[in-house]
Amino acid sequence: MLATVVILSEVLVPEDNLMTTKSVAIHEAQQHLAELIAQVAAGVEIILLDGQVPCARLVPITPHAVQRVPGLHAGSITMSPDFDQSLPDEFWIGIA
Repeated sequence: MLATVVILSEVLVPEDNLMTTKSVAIHEAQQHLAELIAQVAAGVEIILLDGQVPCARLVPITPHAVQRVPGLHAGSITMSPDFDQSLPDEFWIGIA
């Protein structure tokens, strides 16, 4: 039995490549997982349906364009000295 695949839409993604979005029933996806993963690796977005309800999305992993640098903004964020103090009861019961 072949999977029934319906093209939902085409959306514009970064770098001006068109990404095709397809929907597939969960039980069909289980039978054709390797084929779906190959499609995702090629840039196709797969929406998994439970009946007619979308429940998950398979998308290609994109590499991070810029490596994060620890400590790059050291000292630019401060925390008040009472940050970890308990909040007053008025805060929790809504009294201004």
